[in-house]
Amino acid sequence: MKVVPRVESRASFLGTGTIIAGKYRIESAIAKGGMGEVWIATNVILDSKVAIKVLLRSLVDSTEAAERLLREARAAARISHRNIVQVYDFGYIETGEPFIVMELLRGENLSDRLVRAVRLQAVQAVEIIIPITHALATAHAKGIIHRDLKPGNIYLAVDESNIETPKIVDFGIAMMASTKYQPRVTQNGNVLGSPEYLSPEQALGEHDIDARADVWALSVTLYESITGRLPFEDESYNRVLRKIVDDPPTPTTEFAAGDSELWAIIEKGLAKKREDRWQTVAAMGAALEGWLAPRGGLTSSGSFRREIITASNAALVLGESDIATETPEPPPKPAELPQTALPAPSKRRPWLIALLIALPVLLLVVVFAVVLLRAPKSASVGAANDVGPPKALPTQPEVTPSVSPAPATASAPAPSQTTAAVASGGSTPPAKVKTVVAPATAHTASAGPATPKTGAPPAKVPSPSTDDDMYGNRR
Repeated sequence: MKVVPRVESRASFLGTGTIIAGKYRIESAIAKGGMGEVWIATNVILDSKVAIKVLLRSLVDSTEAAERLLREARAAARISHRNIVQVYDFGYIETGEPFIVMELLRGENLSDRLVRAVRLQAVQAVEIIIPITHALATAHAKGIIHRDLKPGNIYLAVDESNIETPKIVDFGIAMMASTKYQPRVTQNGNVLGSPEYLSPEQALGEHDIDARADVWALSVTLYESITGRLPFEDESYNRVLRKIVDDPPTPTTEFAAGDSELWAIIEKGLAKKREDRWQTVAAMGAALEGWLAPRGGLTSSGSFRREIITASNAALVLGESDIATETPEPPPKPAELPQTALPAPSKRRPWLIALLIALPVLLLVVVFAVVLLRAPKSASVGAANDVGPPKALPTQPEVTPSVSPAPATASAPAPSQTTAAVASGGSTPPAKVKTVVAPATAHTASAGPATPKTGAPPAKVPSPSTDDDMYGNRR
């Protein structure tokens, strides 16, 4: 289907101040590739900065190029993911060139960083690749294959807080571009993309390209990031393709890049046969995350792994049995747990908690109140016994006074009686006498000697009284 009118080839008219689609004002050029050029523009309605990609005027006559640009714009717009560049709009300039409006990013692509740094530390490179596997899994779940993944299409965007976020860009517009070779494009699109990152099936011109081509390209990108060189490179385009198909890659450990465990992950991603590779980018991402975790890398471990596995399950995946052995065993689903293990939350639970807290406090208050009520009663009874008439002891102990005054020793009274001290004085001690317990008020000895009665009969023990005392308590 023809999506753009046929127009005569003419020189580009875009320049600073040009208004396209009635609302985008061109500010300055950013870059130019094999298919298009990128400009900074301002949305004059929203007063916001955007990036605009415009198909080269030399390709306007190519229906295939225009259709691919539209198809890839729609594909990118369908994917809402923080690690994929966001597409806002698509349209045509008055002279026929199609354009895409995207978010404007600040930073640099991974290719430019490798030019400066030559190679990255293994942990740093893996930290960049893991979010890309996450984004690719989401794209694959929607049936979208990038097919031209490389460092130049991974943008390291920096936000206003200087936080770096890797983002995939160029879903299709850079598919036919290459920094080293003029891309070879056939009429039916058998061979597309930069040759160094093509999978063996792409290099052979096979038609059934699937998500495992992106697994290959991502493995090449990781290899290049930690070694500073490509696994397959040569002076000519065809020789590169031959090496991709036939030659094994040199292990990264020979370049002192990473360790044998990381190389095993990359090597599996570079398997010549698709059936021997990681069957999904989700599986590859999980393996990289497992490698990174004990090395102190920055990654969102649990949530990232669940998300990419969930996204990959919706994709068209080959080799499901391979996925089951390569990905960690998932935890049991909540539905498999006993129903009593996860009780439904109750709205009354806060009242129950408050009641459980209040009961011990209430009990302490009651006990304290009982103690207070009983304490005055005991004291009152004791006081009444002290000031009331004395009670005779059951037995009359004999007391032999000594020369110096000393209190007599009496037998212990019954629990209901009060013991009073008896003091004697004087110079002539009397003979053995029967001692009667003095009233509780006579705690102080008199000035003269005590004169006991001789021959007096013992006092009778009063029987318990049934009368009430002065406080109304029964005796």
